[in-house]
Amino acid sequence: QTPAIPAPWDADIAAYRQVMAANNVHIDPELIEVVVTCDSLEVAGTFDRVVTIGGEPYVADVKTGKDPAAFPHDICVQLACYANADRMHRPGPNGWVAEPMIPVNRERALVIHLRPGAATCELIWFDIAAGWEAAQTSAHVRTWQKTKATALTTPMAAITVAPAPAPTP
Repeated sequence: QTPAIPAPWDADIAAYRQVMAANNVHIDPELIEVVVTCDSLEVAGTFDRVVTIGGEPYVADVKTGKDPAAFPHDICVQLACYANADRMHRPGPNGWVAEPMIPVNRERALVIHLRPGAATCELIWFDIAAGWEAAQTSAHVRTWQKTKATALTTPMAAITVAPAPAPTP
């Protein structure tokens, strides 16, 4: 039995359930809050969930508060890293167990925007193909910034001039 949800959050949850049902968004209960790693970028994170829409799996993230579409860049990169992860890591009887990341759509991901107390929930697609390009560019820049100065510079010439002698009184 579903526990009673106190006001005003009951209306938030009702909006969430309605928008998910109206758009045939199905949550995989085995793929909620899963740690993933992306070897090529040397990053890790935890996705909120994987949802299926029209038979296709997508990474989905729940955002609360300000409008995520107003500042999409970080979110596109974040969700792209999840979708392009190499492995998922889950707790097992003897510690963490790594398994291959399941195939998900790598073109777009879903943000579920829920504003607490507003009784409103909206679904927003984010372009994670663009986010993946940005993540790879950022990784390239990060690697380049670690390049030693001696690999980027070549002395051409140097002159040291002796100071002029002090005037004699």
